[in-house]
Amino acid sequence: MKNGGSSFYLESYVNKKRGYIPVDMRIDPKDDVKTKKEKHQILNAIRSQTELDLLSKGTAYVPSHRKNIDLFDYLQEYINNYQMKDQKMIFSAVQKFIVFANKDHLNIKDLDKKMAKGFRDYLLSPKAKLTGETPQNYLDRFKKTIKAAVDDEILNTNPFDDVVIKRSETNQTIKKEVLTIDEIRLLAKTPPENQLIKDAFLFACYSGLGLAEVLILGTKHVKEGRMKIHRVKTGILINIPLSKSALDILKKQTIVDGRYFPITYTTNGVNKNLEKWVEKANINKDLTFYCGRHTFATQLLKNGADLLTVSRCLGHSGVRYTTRYLNDLEDLIEKSIYNLPNI
Repeated sequence: MKNGGSSFYLESYVNKKRGYIPVDMRIDPKDDVKTKKEKHQILNAIRSQTELDLLSKGTAYVPSHRKNIDLFDYLQEYINNYQMKDQKMIFSAVQKFIVFANKDHLNIKDLDKKMAKGFRDYLLSPKAKLTGETPQNYLDRFKKTIKAAVDDEILNTNPFDDVVIKRSETNQTIKKEVLTIDEIRLLAKTPPENQLIKDAFLFACYSGLGLAEVLILGTKHVKEGRMKIHRVKTGILINIPLSKSALDILKKQTIVDGRYFPITYTTNGVNKNLEKWVEKANINKDLTFYCGRHTFATQLLKNGADLLTVSRCLGHSGVRYTTRYLNDLEDLIEKSIYNLPNI
């Protein structure tokens, strides 16, 4: 360097390709002999560690300095830096793995094929309390985080490779609770724990919105009896007319900051309110806002809407997801067949 000091880099030659790796280390002319010696020792250690990383790449060998990385710390860092639309599902999948592992810390070296298969089996078990495609979606998202660890060269191989959930292992029909019109009317007459949450849920039953959309629904989204709002999960636009029942619910709301339902509870708090409300109504069903969404879809199908129409009302990217609601319509299928005209 111009001041008489030295900066350093590592020169590598791998697979007939020369490369240069910068090293954050400088020796200043003012450094005493002892300091210079210590810096040279650190430089040699960096060189040896880097060489070991290069030589072990593509093998099953994991250098010791990488074995001690805590998996949970890595996953938290991954979530903090992840910006894609499935961020919430990534977070949920990681939380399920933490519950499955049942440990405060887990070294990278302990993540093996056996644990990967164990997590797959856990997602499919009643303990995980998951239904439909959710186990498969969670496994796919978690595999994504482990693939990132391989890409970051923290892991040499992905123990989740070839660990899959086959479609035959999951029930592709909707397992979420669906309310009948009589149950909706009964809930409407039942005193709630929280009136705002009650109104928001009933609106979901007549609009198909999930909780994420209900929380942001405002006057800017409803014009001349029509609702236009993007799904938070996918960004797909929902553009539908609102029924009289849905509009009546909106008309009686007190607008706060432009929003119809300024609920301050957490998702868990909302679900607890719904749980107490449905108990009062003596309805033996597990209510969540997705129950309202599924109820809306089922009611549309029962009242003659085709799959493409329902798909658009729900903001689905295609009818493949919408077909899962058909399992709640066995009575409609039978009625349709019996009503076929005679020859």
